[in-house]
Amino acid sequence: MSTMSALSVPAASYVERLLFALVHAQLYGPGHARVREAAADVSKAVRERCEREHTSATLLGVVAGQVVVDGKPLLGASLSARRLLQRIEAVGAGGVELGATTSADDVTTLVEVLARRAPVADLRAANADLLQRRARAVRFVAPWDGGDAAPAAPAASGDERTAVLLHQDTVDLLQGLTIAACHGRELDVSQVEGVVDRMVEGLDRDAGVLHGLARYPEYDFFTFGHSIRVALLCLEVARRTTTDRALLHRIGTAALLHDVGKALVRWEVLHKQGSLSAEERREMQRHPVLGGGILLANRDSDPLAVAAAYGHHCAPGGHGYPRSCDEFHQGVVTRLVRVCDVFEALTAVRPYKPAMSPARAIRTMLAMREGLDEALLGTFVRVVGLHPPGTRVLLDDGSVGRVVSQTDDFHRPLVEVVAVDGVALPLEARRRVDLRVPGEEDPRRVVGSAPELEVSTSFD
Repeated sequence: MSTMSALSVPAASYVERLLFALVHAQLYGPGHARVREAAADVSKAVRERCEREHTSATLLGVVAGQVVVDGKPLLGASLSARRLLQRIEAVGAGGVELGATTSADDVTTLVEVLARRAPVADLRAANADLLQRRARAVRFVAPWDGGDAAPAAPAASGDERTAVLLHQDTVDLLQGLTIAACHGRELDVSQVEGVVDRMVEGLDRDAGVLHGLARYPEYDFFTFGHSIRVALLCLEVARRTTTDRALLHRIGTAALLHDVGKALVRWEVLHKQGSLSAEERREMQRHPVLGGGILLANRDSDPLAVAAAYGHHCAPGGHGYPRSCDEFHQGVVTRLVRVCDVFEALTAVRPYKPAMSPARAIRTMLAMREGLDEALLGTFVRVVGLHPPGTRVLLDDGSVGRVVSQTDDFHRPLVEVVAVDGVALPLEARRRVDLRVPGEEDPRRVVGSAPELEVSTSFD
């Protein structure tokens, strides 16, 4: 069963905070206050975990590109952690052991070693480096050699594995673009185009898997999940209206890069828990101008991407921001990005609000039609429906389904039954049901939402 246990929650938490520290060390240096703060969080979480489990250390391992903590694979932590996992492997290690006495200084030293541009690809030398820097409670461990103590391997279908790798690559790409933008370096837009090409292929195979992985049940502290979801939503709508593959790639690239300007917005403003002050709001509202400028400075940027980055907060009649909205002609791609951006913002967890249900979000968007393109909003509603791809839904026979795609009946999408009587089904036992034409033993309609964490993917 894939229920996230009390054991895995703090494990996922300290992995995410370690990743947070690594990315910010690459952005601002290992001595930055946010790195030290995250290191203290990791130290506390590790100590509490060791005390609770009555163990002297906890092991963060790397197995088949996934995070494995104390023998348990963690999909949620793995989705954003490609950069961390690659850095561990770059020193010739298969994981990191963090002792029960791990201090914040130990974690900061570990991050400093991992964040170096050219890590020493030698396990013994990397551990010697840690000791020389007086980090005595953390050490790199060798990759699993095939012995008896084999860690648990993630189980998933081929499509799921492909989707996980794509999500990891996309987050890692966005992390890299953020670092490049903060350092004033030119972005490698060709990498974005490659990721979008794989997104289109993945949506053709199984849209629900990609959308499901992109749904963060908690706050997405890097906001990269937002950009991924907006790109997937834009591509879902676009692929129903055009078969032009090159145009789809341009639309996906524009959507994935629409918030690139947030890389230059202060972290304290971007992730503030409460209401923004007038000054902070003005700074936040600069991100479209900053994003347009970042992309204009890149020789290979697509004009569609520049326009979407600059104009996705412009509304008809000159409303919205930047202030020059009334002078800006908003093209169809920018208008589509705006629709998807609003839907994603409403349905996502934010520091200042819980997630809104898709049905309520659509009602809200229909009520604000003067701020959205009515034709595109209508198409969006028909394509995404009340139950977007990847959503977990409760079916009328008590089973739980994963929405694969929308049909012409909002309450009867195409679903994959993933759990019966509260028990997750193995891959080979899952079946797809078009709720418009069910068999005698099949469920017939959606009756509610299923909690995201009760039936997660088979990687957990």
